[in-house]
Amino acid sequence: MSITSGWFDDEASSDVKVQLQGQARVLHCHRLMLSSWSDVWAAALEDKSQDTLDLTTYDAHTTKMCLRYCYSGDIQLTDDNLMPVHRFALCYHLQSLQSFCENEMQEQLTATNCLPVYAYLADIPSLRSALGAARQSVCENFVAICKNKSFYELSTHALCELLKSDSLDATEDDILEACCRWIAKRQPAVSQQAQEKVLQLVRFSQLSPKVLLGFKSHEMMKQSVEVKAHYQLSLEWRLTQQAGIEERGLRQLLEQGHSKAAFDARATRSKLEIDSKISDAHTLRRLVSMLGRSLATLAYPLISHLRLIVCILLFKRIFSPVTSVFFWFLRALLSRPSFLGALLGFVGLFRLVRETTKTNKKTKMQTNIV
Repeated sequence: MSITSGWFDDEASSDVKVQLQGQARVLHCHRLMLSSWSDVWAAALEDKSQDTLDLTTYDAHTTKMCLRYCYSGDIQLTDDNLMPVHRFALCYHLQSLQSFCENEMQEQLTATNCLPVYAYLADIPSLRSALGAARQSVCENFVAICKNKSFYELSTHALCELLKSDSLDATEDDILEACCRWIAKRQPAVSQQAQEKVLQLVRFSQLSPKVLLGFKSHEMMKQSVEVKAHYQLSLEWRLTQQAGIEERGLRQLLEQGHSKAAFDARATRSKLEIDSKISDAHTLRRLVSMLGRSLATLAYPLISHLRLIVCILLFKRIFSPVTSVFFWFLRALLSRPSFLGALLGFVGLFRLVRETTKTNKKTKMQTNIV
C-alpha cells in the first residue's frame, strides 16, 4: 500500500475537485498528483485558478477506480471492468495503468472472454501483441464462439480480419453459416458494401456441394453483382481444377448460369494432360541427345590423344632411331593444341623421318659394299 493512498478524497489537503458522471458529489484530489500522472490533466490544471476537473466522460465507478490507482498503485481488474479501465487509461494517457491492463488481457484470455477482448482491441491497431493473442484465441475456438450473442456485435473490420486469418479453426461451411447469421442479425445497420466485403472473404471453392448449391438462393446473390461473380468463379474453379469430380448438381447449376468456359476447359483437360505428357517425353529425349553430344565432345580429344600414343608406340618398335622425334612431336602437339601448331609439328616430323630414312639407307649400302 502506497503512503499516498490516504490522500485520496481527502478534503482537508486537496486543492482540486473532480466532477463525476451522474453524481453531485465530487472527489477531492491534488493538483500535483494528477499532473504527474497525466499530461492531459496537467494541461487542464495549468491555470492555477482552475480548481475543478471535469471527468464526466466515463462512468463514476470506473473514474473512482482509476483515480484510486493513481494514489495507491492498486486496482482489482475483472472481465467486467478491464476494458472500461483500459479505455479510461488510454484516453487520459495513464501509461502505467494502460500497460497493466494490456498484460492482464493477455494473461486472462480464455475461450469465454477472448471474443469481447478481440472486439475491443480490433479498433486499436497499435496494440499488436494483445490483439494478436486475442485473435489467435478466437480463431482456435471459432466454432463455439460464433454462436454467442457477442459475435453479432463484431464490427465489419474485426470480422474481416478473422476471415483473413489462415489459422481459423473451422470448416468453410461453418464460416459461411456464421457470416450469414452475422449479416441477418446486423441488418439493416450493416450496409450492402460491408456484407459484400464479408462474403467475398469466404472461400466458396472449399464449400461442400450441398452448402454451395444452397447458397444460390441467398438474397445477396440477387442484390450483389460482386458476390454473384465470386460465387460463379468458385463454381468454375471446382469443375476446372478438380479432375474427376462427379457432382451432377454443380454442372447443372453452371448450365443454368450459361457459363460455357468451365465445360470447355474440362472437356479439353484430358487432351491437355496427354499433350503435356508427350511434351515431357520430347523434352527428355532432347536432354538425352544433348547429354550424348556433350559426352562425345569431351571424349573426342581423349580418343585422339590415345590414338597418337598408340601410333607412337608402334613407330617406336619399327623406327627405334626416331623415338625421340615422336616424343618431341607429342610434346609440341599437347603444348600447342591449335590447328597451326599441329600442322607445323607434323611437317617437322615428316622432314625428320625422311632424313633419317635416307641416312639409314646410306649406312646399309656402305655396309654391303664393305
